[in-house]
Amino acid sequence: MRRARFENTLHAVHSKDRPVAPSERYYSARKPKRAANKIVPVRRTHRLAWMLGLAVASAFVLEAIASPSTSRSPSPTVTPSAAVISDLAPADEYFGHAHLSIVRIHHQVFALKDDIHHQRGRPDAILHETDDLNDAYLDWANRFPKDRWLPRTGWELATLYEELPGAAARDRAVALLNYLQNRFQSSPFAVESRKELARGVGIRPWPQGAGVDATRASTVAITDSPSLLQAIKNVETKSAASSSPDDGGVKAAQNLETTFRTLSRDGSNAGYARCAWELAALYQFLPGEDARDGAIRMLALVLDRYPKTEFATWSMRDLRRGVGVRV
Repeated sequence: MRRARFENTLHAVHSKDRPVAPSERYYSARKPKRAANKIVPVRRTHRLAWMLGLAVASAFVLEAIASPSTSRSPSPTVTPSAAVISDLAPADEYFGHAHLSIVRIHHQVFALKDDIHHQRGRPDAILHETDDLNDAYLDWANRFPKDRWLPRTGWELATLYEELPGAAARDRAVALLNYLQNRFQSSPFAVESRKELARGVGIRPWPQGAGVDATRASTVAITDSPSLLQAIKNVETKSAASSSPDDGGVKAAQNLETTFRTLSRDGSNAGYARCAWELAALYQFLPGEDARDGAIRMLALVLDRYPKTEFATWSMRDLRRGVGVRV
């Protein structure tokens, strides 16, 4: 009986249809399925494929960087920057007959102004150096007309001329101011030039010991406005060269005023407007109350007889500023 039961159990263990005990079913459910082990080689395959694709893509990128396509157009930012650079004058470029660089022109203008303010040079020598700067500046403006340094440098050069004595310096200052307002109309220095021209640019007298040869101030026959103007300049030059100004200059100015009123029919001739203004400027340069009264008298005459001229504008400026007594 027992033997038969043992044989039946042994047969059931090796049979496919054998019954499964509850404990055997529990432990068999907790065992990992063998099919899950097949994921490992699949993951390795995907990883290898991804790395191979990355290597191929990197090779294409490096080749594109090393040899860019010739069909690509250049960057649009290159052309404007090159244009801006070409508008500026190089620092090692030289201009004018004196062969001055833009740095030298800019620096020398301020150096000459400082020499004038501290009286470190003769005005005629400074005027000669300023003419060299002016020549170099105009050459610079013709060769590099879009250089952004031009308006400021031209303005400083014009004001340097305004601080120098004599009619030549005044004429060059006016010419430069006109150049600035016409050439650089959008610049703030063009606005300042128009204001300066509207106020008027006077002629500064030559100071004592300025290097002007007094022997060139000769007596001329006064028959018209040019000869009268020359006579006024002669008196101004002699007074500036004199070591002790006295009433002799005032007497000469009063005689010239009488001649002016005779030739201009008391100021009715418009051709004598410049003479009237220069005579007023001569009076302002001379010492004493008589010279002060003569200056006010001539300034008022210019305003009354020549109201539409630039000399009237300058006369109004001087009267508003006030005319004092020189000692």
